[in-house]
Amino acid sequence: MWLYTAVLYKDFPVMQAMFYIIALCVIAANLVSDILYGIVDPRVRYE
Repeated sequence: MWLYTAVLYKDFPVMQAMFYIIALCVIAANLVSDILYGIVDPRVRYE
């Protein structure tokens, strides 16, 4: 809701902060999924 309101009122600093937080969450989720994939599937080896 905060992001939606920021877009409506063209509040650029809030939009930048929210997009930055969303991007960090996506990167963190990808990192966690890669690590868990290596733990769950023993055929995958990280060197």
